[in-house]
Amino acid sequence: MNVASNVSRMLIVTCLAGALAGCENAEFDVAKVSGDVTCGGEPVMMGTVVFTPVGEGGLTGKPATATVQPDGTFELSTYETGDGAIVGKHTVSFWGPEESSEEEDEGSINPDSPEGMKRAAERSKKAAAFRKLASCGLAQELILEVKPGQDNRFTIELTPGAGETDEAPQNVDI
Repeated sequence: MNVASNVSRMLIVTCLAGALAGCENAEFDVAKVSGDVTCGGEPVMMGTVVFTPVGEGGLTGKPATATVQPDGTFELSTYETGDGAIVGKHTVSFWGPEESSEEEDEGSINPDSPEGMKRAAERSKKAAAFRKLASCGLAQELILEVKPGQDNRFTIELTPGAGETDEAPQNVDI
């Protein structure tokens, strides 16, 4: 082989390696994404929404995530807080909260006092929300498209009973 051929091959390999390395750190275009998560028409008060890009040609990009707020709303973030999701199609997942086994330190609070009753009511409300959420899900995959140059607003509707299992819920795909 001649020297020119070897130099050409090395140049091609170097360019390909540089392009691949650059792709790993490249930021894809994003658009604002927000919405609501409901179950049986009621807002879901906790959990995490994940939009995972459905890659074409092997390029997928970074998933976007959001914490569901107490009113059932979410706003996705990919590279920066609230920046949205990568433009294109996404598989949508929902993770319900893990039930906390930690007991609050009640210390010297009298359970019959106004403060004690308030805390008991809050725990009861959280437990009921968790039980309801644990049974919610969808039986089929959900794919949504994020479009460029606009605010994308979606309602993710979970179905009561679709997420019930014999084990404690950890991940409900929608």
